[in-house]
Amino acid sequence: MDRPLNTVSTAPLQTSPVGPGGAQFYIPATNSVFERRQQTLKRDDTFALFDARGDIVHVPGGSDGLYHKDTRFLSRLEFFLDEHQPILLSSTLQDDNSALIVDLVNPDLYKDKQIVLSRE
Repeated sequence: MDRPLNTVSTAPLQTSPVGPGGAQFYIPATNSVFERRQQTLKRDDTFALFDARGDIVHVPGGSDGLYHKDTRFLSRLEFFLDEHQPILLSSTLQDDNSALIVDLVNPDLYKDKQIVLSRE
């Protein structure tokens, strides 16, 4: 089963309308919406199936993973920053399938309803 295309953030909102850097209006960036598509890297008898973020997501019955000679050696590899997934900016697969280039940015990170690390 694929991940939902839209997610709802449960991050706390700031109590002040002024954001980092004195911005008058601030919209918290806590997650991104992306289309679940599979990216494939291959070299000789080894290949890997990733999502657009570059993660190998374990989904029951899913095929993501790192394979060598048709045996899966890795079925889960996900990147988190303080228990939050980075926000996907772009994802590009090289024409020869030798590299997956993923641009990510950190989301707004909160502690006690205050931003401790602002996005980007």
